[in-house]
Amino acid sequence: MAIDQRETIDAAGIDRETGEVILTIVDAWDWTDEPSHLSALQAKLNAYLGFVETEQISELEPAWRQVGTKIDVIFRVAPPDSALALLQTAEFMARPLGLKVAHRVRPQ
Repeated sequence: MAIDQRETIDAAGIDRETGEVILTIVDAWDWTDEPSHLSALQAKLNAYLGFVETEQISELEPAWRQVGTKIDVIFRVAPPDSALALLQTAEFMARPLGLKVAHRVRPQ
C-alpha cells in the first residue's frame, strides 16, 4: 500500500499479547519531496482517525474500545523532525478517540 491511497487501511490486526487492535500505515516513500510526503502522511492519518471516529473499526473488532487501539506507522526511511511533529499532533488528536499513535523505522 502507499500513503497516497487514503481510502485504504494498509494492514489491521490484533496484537496477540495485549489484544489491542493495530491499524498499520506502511510509509515506503523517501523524504526527497518533504512537503508532499508530509501532506500525504497527514491525509492518511486523518483517514485512519476517520475510520475510528465513524466506528467503521467495529467491523474489524467490536470491542475495540475495551481492548485499545493503536495506529502504527512503519517508515522505510527515517522521518525528519517535521514528520515527528506531525505524529505528535496526530497523537494529540487521537487521544479523545481512545487511540495511541506509534511509529518505527524498518528499512528494506
